[in-house]
Amino acid sequence: MSEVQWFYSDRGQRKGPVTETVLKELVKGNQLAQDTMVWRKGLTDWVPLRHTALVEIISDVPPPLKAQRVLSVWVWLIAIFPWMVTGVCATVDLYREQDAILIVTLFVSTALVVLDVNALRAAGYPKPSYWWCCLPFILHPAYLYARSRSLNADKAPVLISCASVSATFLIAWMQSR
Repeated sequence: MSEVQWFYSDRGQRKGPVTETVLKELVKGNQLAQDTMVWRKGLTDWVPLRHTALVEIISDVPPPLKAQRVLSVWVWLIAIFPWMVTGVCATVDLYREQDAILIVTLFVSTALVVLDVNALRAAGYPKPSYWWCCLPFILHPAYLYARSRSLNADKAPVLISCASVSATFLIAWMQSR
């Protein structure tokens, strides 16, 4: 008899069919969470992974660390990064070197998001995605918001990041006048 074929949801898309063995590997690799919706023949609707016979897979994987236990240094550096760039530029009068500043800013901001996503993966969280690393620092508040929702964590870094990005643009606008 052939193995049961499962489907799972991934960012709003149906994936599969896959075997139970493949699902186990996805769970162990932190690519699927307890709340991931799954379906197989015989089920009337999609159900969370934890509500199926596959719950044994989940018990083999420890739960993610509490949000308060996840390394947060990267979050705060992401939040204040625009202020740091603005401060350095204003102190050294680097506003004339806009191309160089833009390249360095994109590189460093991408590195900070990669470091944060790696910290989340190490803590057992499957989200947020590495795609957030591709966003320019102007959209970091959106990343921090998605991150705080994923961890059900404090929104303070989101607010600080919004203020930081806004202040950076205000200062840059004032410098250009």
